[in-house]
Amino acid sequence: MRVDEGGGHSDEDRGRPWVRSLFFVLAIAAWILFSLRPPEGRAGSEQAGYVVGSLVGTLLLALLIRFLYVKVTSGRRVWSPWLFVIAAAIGLLGLIARVGDAAEDQDTRATASVVDRR
Repeated sequence: MRVDEGGGHSDEDRGRPWVRSLFFVLAIAAWILFSLRPPEGRAGSEQAGYVVGSLVGTLLLALLIRFLYVKVTSGRRVWSPWLFVIAAAIGLLGLIARVGDAAEDQDTRATASVVDRR
């Protein structure tokens, strides 16, 4: 297996280039899907700012994680499909947190309505 100057593997050793491209596209799609959930109750520029901020925030955090990983290990390229996989995982964690908060709010409202009835 040959390694090129950038620390990555040569094109001949990568196998099928369409697999890498598909992985890259799926990673970007997962990042957008998991990070792009507009908040409810907000409108206009506030909602747009929230959406852009969540996309940029997850990507910057993923870039920091990838950069630290690359510096600690072999020194590969920072820009890779793994960057978007990391960003998708961060977005998924945010999505899970929002779902948990919504369930907790719903449980709190249900408990409050039962207490009010007494």
